[in-house]
Amino acid sequence: MKTLFLILMHILPECQTEDAAFCHWDASTMGNGRGTSFVAISETMAIDEHGDLLSYE
Repeated sequence: MKTLFLILMHILPECQTEDAAFCHWDASTMGNGRGTSFVAISETMAIDEHGDLLSYE
């Protein structure tokens, strides 16, 4: 999953907000500059920078 995360970080556009879908959030340059980067693959699923699949309800 880590490889997929890295690929999607370059393919998908930046998220306008943290709860957006089909985009990436680079925590080092967005928001307060802290936290965890992730790729939002839907409104309820994301892959974080560690390659973990996250699910939200």
